[in-house]
Amino acid sequence: MQLLSRLALTMLALIVTTLGVSAQFDTTRTDLLVRGKLISSTSSEIVIDAARPDGTTGQLAIGVNATTPIVGCTLDSVAPGTYTLALLNPQSSSPLADLITFEGCAPMIGVMARVTGLNGTVLEVQSTQQSELGASGLAISVATSAATVIFTCDGYALQLSELTPNTEIALNGTGTAANFSATSIQTLNDCSQSYGADATFIAYRDPLFIVALTGTTDTLALRIDGGGRGIPGDSSYVVYSCDGQQLSIDELVAGDPLSIYYTDNPRRGAFLQYAQLRRDCPIHATGTISAINGNDVTIAGNDGQTCTATVTNETVVTSCTKRETTRDDLAVGQTVNAVIIDSKTERRYTSISIADDCAFAFYMQGTVSMVTDSFVVVSGYTADGSTQSIEFGLLPGVLVVNCLNEPQAISSVQPGNTVGVYYSVRQGITMADMVAVLDPCTIAYTGGTIQAVTPTTIALFVDGPQATVTLTYDAKTAFANCAGEAITIDASHVGKTLFGIYNTASDPQYLMSATINVGCPAYGNVEGTVVAVDDSSVTVQTATGAEMFGRSVYVSVYDTLLQPLEWSAIELGQTLCMTVDEQARIALRVFVDQACDGLPNGPRVSKAIGKVVGATASTIDIETRAGVTTYMLTDDTRMMTSTQAAIELSDVSAGAMVSVMCMDHTPTGMPIAASVVLMSTTTSVDDESNTTSSLVIAPNPASTSISLAGDAEITRATIIDMQGRTVTVASSRTLDVSQLPVGTYTVHVATATGMQTMMMQVVR
Repeated sequence: MQLLSRLALTMLALIVTTLGVSAQFDTTRTDLLVRGKLISSTSSEIVIDAARPDGTTGQLAIGVNATTPIVGCTLDSVAPGTYTLALLNPQSSSPLADLITFEGCAPMIGVMARVTGLNGTVLEVQSTQQSELGASGLAISVATSAATVIFTCDGYALQLSELTPNTEIALNGTGTAANFSATSIQTLNDCSQSYGADATFIAYRDPLFIVALTGTTDTLALRIDGGGRGIPGDSSYVVYSCDGQQLSIDELVAGDPLSIYYTDNPRRGAFLQYAQLRRDCPIHATGTISAINGNDVTIAGNDGQTCTATVTNETVVTSCTKRETTRDDLAVGQTVNAVIIDSKTERRYTSISIADDCAFAFYMQGTVSMVTDSFVVVSGYTADGSTQSIEFGLLPGVLVVNCLNEPQAISSVQPGNTVGVYYSVRQGITMADMVAVLDPCTIAYTGGTIQAVTPTTIALFVDGPQATVTLTYDAKTAFANCAGEAITIDASHVGKTLFGIYNTASDPQYLMSATINVGCPAYGNVEGTVVAVDDSSVTVQTATGAEMFGRSVYVSVYDTLLQPLEWSAIELGQTLCMTVDEQARIALRVFVDQACDGLPNGPRVSKAIGKVVGATASTIDIETRAGVTTYMLTDDTRMMTSTQAAIELSDVSAGAMVSVMCMDHTPTGMPIAASVVLMSTTTSVDDESNTTSSLVIAPNPASTSISLAGDAEITRATIIDMQGRTVTVASSRTLDVSQLPVGTYTVHVATATGMQTMMMQVVR
C-alpha cells in the first residue's frame, strides 16, 4: 500500500504536468482517485485491481468514452499489470473515467540493487533483494536514456556518471534481467540527515556559518546559500531571538550561545536550517529556596541543579493564584517556579511564583509503589522532566478518577497502577489534590470510515493490522456531529469518518460515544520541528516541507505530561504534534516535545484541571495555569460530582474547581467538553484543621540521631533533602541522621490523624 501511495502522488504530479494549468479536472478531489494494476482494457472499459479512497480493495470496472484523455500509453497497446490511475467523474452514477494515466505500457518492476559498473549508457548492477526479476544477487544490465529520471533519496537530480560502484539504488523500469530499461533510478545511501545541537558562534564568512559544538572539540562550517530544500537563501531569515524575532547574522558576536538545526548530506555538505540566539534567553527553574543572601536567592531545583540569581526592583513576585506579593514574602523552604535571565552582565529573576499552599500547582505521572488510606507513593516524572519518588498525603474525599474522568473510590488505586497526580505543597508536605488512574484503562480511542450500519453494530475501516472492526452500540451510545449536536446514526452515514471511544473489556467491543464527520473541519495531525513562531502562528518543518498554521482563538498547548502551557512556551527547535484544521490552516491543539504516536490517547484527546470563571447555557470558562479556556457544553456532556452524582450547570458556581475532558472541537475550533467533574471537597491547602497535633524534633540541629516527641501515634516518618529526594524512611520515633550530609531537611510525618512537617538542620 505504501508503494501505491507513492505511485498516486507521482501520477498526480504527472496529471498536473501533462494537462497544464488550463485543464478543468479537479485533481484535489482525492476521493475520486482510484489506483491499482491493470487487469484488462478495451475501447470502452478498463478493469483494474483497485485501491479505493475508503481503503477497500478489489476489481473495479471503469467506463471509458471517446472524450476520456489517456496518458502514458494507448488502450490497445497497454499490457496487463501496468500501474494505472483513474480520475472518476463525480456526476456519474457508475464509475466513469474523466482521465486515465498509465505508468508506461508494461508492468513496472521495482528492484533494489547495488551499482557494480557503468558501460556507456548501460548501468551494471547486482540486486540486493528478491524481486520480480529473480533472487537477490542477480546481475542486471540496466539500459538508460535521456528520459530516465535519476535523483537522490531526497529528490535532487543526478547525472548517470555520479552513480559510482557500491552506490545503493532503487530501480523502476520494465523488461527482464538481460534486457531491463529504467524509467527512474533513486540513490539510497546519500540521504540528508537532520541534527539539532547547542553551539557557540565563531564567525560568518559568506556563505559559511561557523560554530563550535558545545561539549566537543568539533567545529562546523554550515552553508546558508540555499543549497538544500527548505533552507532559506537569505541569511537574515535563519537566525532567531528567544522570542522568535528574525535577526541578522550581523547581530551575532563571537562567543554567543546558540541552538542550531542543520542538515548534512554526503554529496552536498552541511546546511544551516536555522539558529536561535540563546543570549538573554529565559531559564525556567522549579524547586525549593535553599538560601537567601540579601537580594540573591538560591533555588535547589527538582532536576538536581542549583541556581542563584538576583531579585531586582523589576522582579515580579506572585503567589500561586497570581496575586502579586513582595520580595519579603520569599523564605527558605518555599517551593517556587522562577524565570531567570542570564545575560553577559547579570543573572537576575524576572519572575518568582510561590507555589506553596496552591492546590493543583504541580503534576506528576508515574507508577504507584505503595498505597494506604492516608498516603500514596509514586515514582515517575514531574513536569520539569526530573525523575522522583514522592509520597503524597491523602485526605478523606480526595478526588480519584479513571481514564474517562469518572470519579472512583481511593481503593481503586493499587500498586503497579500508572497514575497522574495533581498535588500541592504546604511547608514541605506534598498533598494529593487529585489522582487520575491511567492504567489499567478499559477504554480506547478509534477512528475510521463507516462501512456498514445495522440497528446494533457499526463496521468501521481503520488503519492498522485489523482492516475492519465491528463495534456494537445501543441507546446509551452518544452520537454527535462536529457542532456537538446529538444525531442518530443510520445507513446514510456510510462513507463518513467516525472518531469515538469504546470499551476494550467488552466482547464484542462496545462503542460508548462517537463524533461523526457531519459538518466537521478537515482534522489532521501534523508532526514536525518548530522553525518559526510568533503570537499568531507557528511554522514546523515536516517530512514534506515547512508548513505554517495560524493560532486558533481556542488553541490549547500541552507539555510532555499533557498539562496546559501558554502559547509562549513554544520555542524554536522543539518537536510538536498538532491537531489542525487542514482547511482553515489553524492549530487546535499543540503538544510540545511530543511525537504524535507517543500520545496515549491520540492528539485529539486532552484533560484540564481548573477554576470556573463563568458559564452560559452552552459554555463553561475554565481558568488553568495557562489561561482561560472556553468549553462547549452539549446534551452529551456528562456533569457529575466527585461521588458520581449527576448535577446541572446551575450547581457549578464561579470559583469551583473542576476536571474537564475534551475529545473533539466545533467547526470554529472550540473544544467540546465530554465530561465535567465538580470537586466537592476541600483540598489540603484549604483546611487548616487537617494538620495533626504538634510533634517536636529533638535535638534540632542534630548530628547523629533525632527523636519525634509527642502524643500522636506515628505510622511513617520520611526525611527529604532540599532537592526533594527521599533520604530516610522509618516507622519509629527515632531516626538515624549520622550519614546525612550537613544541611537543611524536611521531616514528613504520617500519624493516625493526619500529616505534619517540620524543618531539621544536620550539623557536625
